[in-house]
Amino acid sequence: MGGRGLAAHRLVTGPERMSLVPAPPSLRVDQAAGLPARFVRALWWAWVLFVVYGSLVPLEFQAITLEQALASFASIPMLDIGLEGRADWIANGVLYVPVGFLTAASLAGQGIGRRLLNSVLAIGFGLALAVAVEFSQLYFPPRTVSINDLVAEGLGTAVGALLAWRGTAWLAGLQTVLRGHWREVAAVLVPAGALVVLLVSLFPFDVLVSSAELSDKASGSFWGWWMAPEFAQESLIRQLARLVAETAVLVPLGALWARSVLVGQRSATAQASLLAAWWLGAGFGVIIEVGQWFMASGVSQGLSVLTRGTGWLLGAWLWNRRLVWSIDQWRKTLSRWVWPLAALHLWAVVVLSGLGGGAWRSVEDAVARLSSGELRFVPFYYHYYTSEAVALQSLLTIAFLYAPVGLWCWVSSLSVRHAAWIAAGVALVVEFGKLFPLESRPDPTNVLIAATAAALCVQLLHRFFEPGREVEPVQALPAVSPARTGSAGTVATRASVWLILPVFVGAAAWLFHFPVLQWPVGLALMVGASLVWWRPVWLFGVVAAALPSFDLSALSGREYVDEFDVLLLIVVVIAWVRQPLGGATPAQDRWLGAVLGVFVMSAVVAVVVALRPWELAALQNPDTPLSPWQAVRPLKGLLWALCLFVLARRQHANQLPVVRSFGVGLVVGLAYVSCFVFWERAAFAGLWDFSTPYRAAGPVMAMRLGGVYLDAFLVSALPFALLGALFGKSAVWRVFCSLVALAAAYAVVVTFTRTTHLAAVVVCAFVAIAGHRAFLTRRLGALTSAALLVVLVAMAYPLAISPFASSRLAIVGQDFQIRIDHFRNVVRIGGQSASAWIFGNGLGQYPSRTYWDAVSQAQDGTHKAMHRFLRQEGVSQLQLGPGPDLYLDQFVELHGAGPVELALEARSIGGSGSMAVYLCQKWLLSSENCVVRGFDLKAGEPGWQSFSASIETEALRRSDGWLGRPVRLAIQNSGAARVDIRQISLRTAQGNELLQNGNFASAGDHWSYTSDDHRSWRVLNIFLAVWFDQGVFGLVAFVLLVGTGLVRGFSAASSGDQSSLALTAALVGLVVVSLFDSFTGEPRYVLLLVCLTWMASMRSSHRVAGPVVPAPSMPGKASRGLRV
Repeated sequence: MGGRGLAAHRLVTGPERMSLVPAPPSLRVDQAAGLPARFVRALWWAWVLFVVYGSLVPLEFQAITLEQALASFASIPMLDIGLEGRADWIANGVLYVPVGFLTAASLAGQGIGRRLLNSVLAIGFGLALAVAVEFSQLYFPPRTVSINDLVAEGLGTAVGALLAWRGTAWLAGLQTVLRGHWREVAAVLVPAGALVVLLVSLFPFDVLVSSAELSDKASGSFWGWWMAPEFAQESLIRQLARLVAETAVLVPLGALWARSVLVGQRSATAQASLLAAWWLGAGFGVIIEVGQWFMASGVSQGLSVLTRGTGWLLGAWLWNRRLVWSIDQWRKTLSRWVWPLAALHLWAVVVLSGLGGGAWRSVEDAVARLSSGELRFVPFYYHYYTSEAVALQSLLTIAFLYAPVGLWCWVSSLSVRHAAWIAAGVALVVEFGKLFPLESRPDPTNVLIAATAAALCVQLLHRFFEPGREVEPVQALPAVSPARTGSAGTVATRASVWLILPVFVGAAAWLFHFPVLQWPVGLALMVGASLVWWRPVWLFGVVAAALPSFDLSALSGREYVDEFDVLLLIVVVIAWVRQPLGGATPAQDRWLGAVLGVFVMSAVVAVVVALRPWELAALQNPDTPLSPWQAVRPLKGLLWALCLFVLARRQHANQLPVVRSFGVGLVVGLAYVSCFVFWERAAFAGLWDFSTPYRAAGPVMAMRLGGVYLDAFLVSALPFALLGALFGKSAVWRVFCSLVALAAAYAVVVTFTRTTHLAAVVVCAFVAIAGHRAFLTRRLGALTSAALLVVLVAMAYPLAISPFASSRLAIVGQDFQIRIDHFRNVVRIGGQSASAWIFGNGLGQYPSRTYWDAVSQAQDGTHKAMHRFLRQEGVSQLQLGPGPDLYLDQFVELHGAGPVELALEARSIGGSGSMAVYLCQKWLLSSENCVVRGFDLKAGEPGWQSFSASIETEALRRSDGWLGRPVRLAIQNSGAARVDIRQISLRTAQGNELLQNGNFASAGDHWSYTSDDHRSWRVLNIFLAVWFDQGVFGLVAFVLLVGTGLVRGFSAASSGDQSSLALTAALVGLVVVSLFDSFTGEPRYVLLLVCLTWMASMRSSHRVAGPVVPAPSMPGKASRGLRV
């Protein structure tokens, strides 16, 4: 690297692709004579003014006579400084290093004698400046004057003057970078940048020098092998912000390193080693963390080594992807998402500025702070009254916090002036907001820092990354043909295939610990992955089919990361890797992107609201419905829908059948659900016995708490089956869809949900009315009307003759009043503060809020019970709160077991208690042929109490074969005191254990819970549920998002678009079915709703940018569609 000079090679960009060629001599910076004096003088003036101003802040002038000043200066002391004084002393010396450096560099001369004279003059000027500044500080009493400062400043000046012997080359390199030719000096920028990062990380260089100081550091909280206690005490969002900052700082270094190691490569597709990049970053992180360990104010931890290694690796990886992701592509992508990203950034600014919580002042008290003289408007006033490390950290934090404003302005083609004013305006509002919290103080300096950071950011982006900034090549490589363009893209995609490997390793590790059906689940994951690898567009069909069918939560007990999440992770990554290269550019849809982005942002805010106030005890207990971590569940559904949206836009732009694939998946899932409902009815009530009060739940495990989850899927998939039966391209598909539609009509009927029946009728009516043009196009008017009439009659006939359905219809008025009372209660609980009205109570927090509301009103025994799995006093246990409406259950395989022996160990907390154990024939909702054993627990008994009972299972084994009813064991707290259960066992006469995880060592694995009180688990209206979770902010975004889908979808459907007709009909059905219930707490159905919305909203127009290049290994197959 040293033999190549500062810029041996340069980068050529353009339509032909990027390549590396030697740089012209005119751009080399090894000639110091060409360095403009004006550039050096500008730096010199800026730094000297900064030194003078920084030395006199806080500018609290006090007049004294010249004689007094001279007398005081003549007797300034030599202080005995301690650890804090040592940091200040070193900081003073560092402050004067640039003074000596720039002064010597600004003086002309090339010979050794001239350079020696320049160094002496620079040292003399530095000493004179130090004496003048120290003397001036006598007029500003907060400043201290000592001989220590003069010595430090003189030493700093001398060091700077010595560094100036090499300084002209360094300044020439800096000037080259500022001119935008950073590629020419990339090899030198790596060590220079690393040195800057290292110096900033170690500032203020408060080195530990004594054994006592080292001992205090070793026993303190400023270091940890994995995480320093000082770091762990911060809030989660601040921890994440610090880790992200540590990673982001090294991304440019990683990219520069990758650029420098590829200087000698002639191939435009050469790539740097990612493994070497990670080890370099991690090694650099070790150097920083070890160095910080020897600094008094440094925080040293192993986690930061990983983040720095990740940052360096990410930079190298981004450089390797330079052929795929050009600057123009980055800018266009960011421009499409600029409003959601800017809104998310604004939210981060507000939260990190301390405006996210805590006690607030009244408006009068806040305004009084402006006139009380409490605030000081002198720039950097408050930085003086803290340590150098904290001052630098504060300055860098504010700069990094507002620098993205420059990025958004650059993306939006705004000027430097616009960026500065926008950032200053945002900072002014934020600082004004700091008047209200009790624990915050506005700092007007932050407005200045924000404006400078944003302006500098946009200036650098305009300088370095504007199109046309690259210098024309002096020797060009052969132009890259279109064939080679595709080849380069293919190579990049093959390299990215390796990204699948860690996903599969993680999925295999997850599967190894999955509690049930490991082989079938693994097979299903392999089938889904294979289908998406074969046809990437089948991603949407696989997801839609798996949504209702690949659900084992009632068997596994897993809620946070289940089999559907792992499937989504695998197929999304595969689809991303296998997506066609090049092709059409997705059409911009700023409105849809903005509305979807704002809704996602409101959900993220609601998650933060749910996790506040970051109580460690609550966050450590996720296995309970009361846990704040329940907020993550609906959020993951929304994020998965967002990932599918990003992939769908590219595939939709390339005219791949995204909606058709999704519709096929829904029809396949509908067929599975309908068959399952047939089995459930046949096993428990009889297929045509509509008088038995049995309501089907299907394979939808969320139905264990009641609700409309099954109904939501039925009404959303039914339009696709109807239109497939009418417009399918093949006779086989039309027959299949016809059978599925009829089976789905039966499934809709046996839900015995009045709103679902209404939604199904509305869906059919919508298809008939909005799709008249499509029907006329295919000349299917009469046939369509007849088919829809048959479906309506098939649904209406059982309703008219069924006693159970008739009894349900007879109490419509009574149920409506119950819901009105429920809505009032929801508003009362959810609107207890202004912040809750605006930002909501947190995703998934309705069960928790209703529980604690009932507890606060001392409604003992009237509110729902709660449970949690935890390890306490070294014992894994299940804690069941009082309340008769909660059951913890598990599926049991009896086979020919005969009598079984039940044994358990439990105790009662807070008085005498009782519990019941049921063994019932049950799928999800309704139980039959139950055998019950009750146990009374005495409060005075010490320790755990043991119980046992024999259960005869003959009545539970009535039928075998495919109509055999599943059996579940359920635990209920039937008393008024909390019951803790340490172990429960169910054994056959031969000693075979029938229960899994009976000692609760694996927390909730194999266990699920059901409840008789369905209204206390969710809000019975989707719009009210969104308001409760996400406030008015989220509700407005939700209404705009769904409204966009309905309006655009109806417009396209009316013009004869069959896909839009099916999507809009499904969306209408979902809205109708959720008017008197909601499904926002289940991630699968959040995903379904959001996917239907953005699919109905997507515009079919797109701009063609080039031919679609098939993904690797499967030439010619990536662009094929579905023939159904």
